[in-house]
Amino acid sequence: MIRPDQVPDVSGATAYDADGTRLGQVTALDLDTDGSPLAATVRSGGEERSVPLAGAVLEGTTLRLGAEEPPVVMRTTVAEVVRSEERLVGGVEAFAAERARVVVELVTEVRTVEVEVRKQVARLVVEPVVDGPVVPGRARPSEVAYTLYEEVPEVVLRPRPYATARLVIETDVRDEVRTGEVRKEVVGYEEVPAELA
Repeated sequence: MIRPDQVPDVSGATAYDADGTRLGQVTALDLDTDGSPLAATVRSGGEERSVPLAGAVLEGTTLRLGAEEPPVVMRTTVAEVVRSEERLVGGVEAFAAERARVVVELVTEVRTVEVEVRKQVARLVVEPVVDGPVVPGRARPSEVAYTLYEEVPEVVLRPRPYATARLVIETDVRDEVRTGEVRKEVVGYEEVPAELA
């Protein structure tokens, strides 16, 4: 008989039947209300089965089961499991969505500006000579040439600051609804006939 103080050592032990056949490794225990082990869950080859511990003996890491099946005792047992489920959790994360840049372009405009210009004009002024010297001989025709000048407007362009451009980023707040599939575990049970246990 396995004592309550041996329960920690039974878990993980290798179970053998009364004939010495290896059954598998003990993975769980069913305990009575006083802490006494009633049965053990043995795993072998990916399958699990429950074996009674009446008459069983623990020898180090070896659990040897009793030769006879114990009488079935009707007991009230409680098995607890933790059921898990997935939930949609609301939250936000910042991702790069768009790239914005300021592009400065050169635009050509036609503007008209009035400019005051000056020019020289030739005008004949005749004044009489009083008591002037006597010029011998006859008067001869003469010609004097003058160069007249005028001002011509010239266009000179130079850059000057006229405005300041700023890139302003504002946060647009809006509500969005997201729908997704979630999974949850459902706790159920099935009865297995005694002959298949």
